[in-house]
Amino acid sequence: MTTKGSFDKTIFESIVCGAFPVVANTNIAPIVPMEYRGAVIFAEGDAQDMARVLATVLRLSPEQRQSCVDTMSTQIESKHSLSVLIDRLTQLV
Repeated sequence: MTTKGSFDKTIFESIVCGAFPVVANTNIAPIVPMEYRGAVIFAEGDAQDMARVLATVLRLSPEQRQSCVDTMSTQIESKHSLSVLIDRLTQLV
């Protein structure tokens, strides 16, 4: 887990590798489909909220979890991939 205000690229890496994330980092919210935010993000330092999120994840079907991961992966690859970041940097130079 990372502190508020930071963004951990390992979250992106795990999603692109197919893992379903459960995080306290709210900075990930823009790439999480709205209908799955309650199954991905829990309140930092709140064990009960983390338990709620984990229970929600366990109620999702494998297809729902995969759909969420696929949607997030597409957004990560289109907005945060190395090639996209290189293009942004070269435009600044």
